[in-house]
Amino acid sequence: METPERGRGTVFAWIAALLAGLALRAVPVAAARPYIHYVDEGHVLRPVYSMIRDRTWDPREFVYPQFPRLVIAAASRFIDGAVRLAGGPSLRDRIPARLDGYDQLEPFAFLLIARGLSVMVGMTIVVLTGLFARRLFGPAAGAAAALLAAFVPALALRGSIASVDSWATLACLACLYATDETRTSRQPAVAAFAAGYFAGVAFASKYPALLVSVALAVTTLLLPISTREKIRRLFAGAIGAIVGILTAMPALWRHAAELPHVFRSHWETYAHDVFERSLWRQVLGRAESDLYYPGPELGVVLCVLAFAGLVIAARRRPLAATVAGWCAFAAAMCALFARGEFRPFRNLMPLVPVACVGAGIAFARLREWSRRPRIVDALGGLALLVLFGAPMAAHAKRRLDLVDPRSAAIDWLAAKARTADSTLYLRELAILEGEVARVPGRTVRVSAAEAPARIRAEAPRFVVAGVLMRPDRSLDAAAGWPELSDYRPVLTAGDQPTVPFQFWWHGNEQIVIVFERRSPA
Repeated sequence: METPERGRGTVFAWIAALLAGLALRAVPVAAARPYIHYVDEGHVLRPVYSMIRDRTWDPREFVYPQFPRLVIAAASRFIDGAVRLAGGPSLRDRIPARLDGYDQLEPFAFLLIARGLSVMVGMTIVVLTGLFARRLFGPAAGAAAALLAAFVPALALRGSIASVDSWATLACLACLYATDETRTSRQPAVAAFAAGYFAGVAFASKYPALLVSVALAVTTLLLPISTREKIRRLFAGAIGAIVGILTAMPALWRHAAELPHVFRSHWETYAHDVFERSLWRQVLGRAESDLYYPGPELGVVLCVLAFAGLVIAARRRPLAATVAGWCAFAAAMCALFARGEFRPFRNLMPLVPVACVGAGIAFARLREWSRRPRIVDALGGLALLVLFGAPMAAHAKRRLDLVDPRSAAIDWLAAKARTADSTLYLRELAILEGEVARVPGRTVRVSAAEAPARIRAEAPRFVVAGVLMRPDRSLDAAAGWPELSDYRPVLTAGDQPTVPFQFWWHGNEQIVIVFERRSPA
């Protein structure tokens, strides 16, 4: 039985988990405004913008499944309607008629809505992780697991990003929770149906996440129940998965024939791309490169505690089948994503809440063994702050302060340009139309190939250019153009050349240079 003192400590830990988790996810939510700040945000949101603009619920593109896009589109339409009812301008009407580049996502309000939903999903993961551990091993395990889920970089870093990974993680966690419910529920077939349903939602969030159904199958087969009951539960789970897929991804009715092509495309990408080679390096050394976080996704301490917690839980007979299901799910995910040359850790994100639950169980057992649990609590809290709290707070602050070089250039021009001036922009920089509109005067948007002739013919006061990378990876620096010999650079931001393809993410560090004409035209 939990003592009043321990109960107060548990409540305090839960409050700390909720406040810290929310802060780490909400603070960087406007990073790089108004541009995307993670490589997958464009893949997720470009179809959403088209859905909102064209008044449809069909994304017409299935590189990623439909469910997260469906929720984002629904929330965006609701908020847009509320804004119009309040007398504000229509956000939908500000979406460009054509999305010509990967970075061309405006207005920023819709991107902010998508990130805000990710914050909500991330916090739900924190709460459900803690409740899961509490269900399995008591209040101390639940509080510890919630704190870990709030702070662990693998979850917190992606909590402010518009991606499908948090959605798939939440659906997988709900499936695992419902699977464990089949052990004790008075209506186990209903719990099995729910587990299957969430597995279907996981598929509709990120296709490989359907592997969470392996946990349901293994746990069911290992439970001490009759063969007939096992078949009944597995059948209920299968029906639930079908219902979950069809309700969370209704466009599948019309686009099922496209999925084999999508799966083949994913398979080829992961077989040949070489941006992330080592999963272990991301787990224990440095996180996925597109996150710009210098620490690990999990770290050695959390991995050791998670493994110890799984062993402890497996030695309890009632929990053995549940833990076996987790291990089977983890093995299936690792077998799928350890192949090929491209191994970003985000694909294994659904396993992170399980690791937090395991670590919470290990921590609770340490408290049980210790004669002075307060010391264990203090050391655990200190370790959490040193390993995750301080680095993650610093990272959140850096993301909060992140200014895209394109925004820096537009801010400078908006303050310096006059109505009589003209400004030439390179189209390759992918500066948003809404941003260009903030600058007084006449606007000229041309490609790098067209720019020299336009500069000679029109002699604009300002030229916004940079350093372009050609497809052969050679560089074309605008500072070396003869046409700019009469111009001086007045602002330089960023340190990376601009990518050579229109539908690649430009990042938030591309070199942007503002040139000003020295003499009158």
